[in-house]
Amino acid sequence: MSTAKRYTYVDFRQEPVTGCFAKTTHAIAASTNTLQWYTRVGSEGHYFEFLNIDTNTKIFPVADASGWLLPDVDTDAIGGVISQGIVAGAATKMKFVTGTDAFYLKCKLLVTDIDNFDVIAIGFRELAAYAVTIAPATLKTDYDHKALIGVFDDAGAVVTEVSTAAGADVETACTGTPIVTGTAFTWEVRIRKDLSVEFYVNGVLDALAAAATPVVTTGKTLIPHIVHINTGTGTLGTIHLQTYECGLLES
Repeated sequence: MSTAKRYTYVDFRQEPVTGCFAKTTHAIAASTNTLQWYTRVGSEGHYFEFLNIDTNTKIFPVADASGWLLPDVDTDAIGGVISQGIVAGAATKMKFVTGTDAFYLKCKLLVTDIDNFDVIAIGFRELAAYAVTIAPATLKTDYDHKALIGVFDDAGAVVTEVSTAAGADVETACTGTPIVTGTAFTWEVRIRKDLSVEFYVNGVLDALAAAATPVVTTGKTLIPHIVHINTGTGTLGTIHLQTYECGLLES
């Protein structure tokens, strides 16, 4: 494991959108199916990597007082993925090994017209090439090892998804009501050294998710993961990423 500092905090409400470049050519990113592109954010130059799902014509984020508006159009199965790199070497410093590291991801989001999205999720997934998630069903099968919290339908009910192997997926409904359109919320995923997974909603450990006693498999390298997919129905909604924090826990 790299000894590079593994901590990122960005308040996207305070950051302009910087240059967005194709990973392989470093040309200005374009609307191309499964294009991988990157940008650097803030005074510390935090590296963020994006996957364009389908020909998303709104490829660039837009910065405003609510954060970074994630690019999306009103078409079914179009969306995007955010990570901090998927390279297996030292170039990807924001990666963590289950059973060795304790780590977390916390994001504050603001969503409008939730009926326009059938996937909005954050958490961790195994270090591997990008899968092209296009629906809740593929979200569950794209990666064999993951721990996610989010909404997996257009009603906005919050659920968790934990996988320990191919086909070994456990979905748990969280406490409380669906997310509220136009009201910011914070999701957090913590993975402990003992392999236990904790899910927090607005700073509170979710009781139903905790009762399911989720665990991940030891010895797996995981990376932060954000994914959003449109339904192509209803009014075109928006997703603002307001804050992003990822790093190590004490235990």
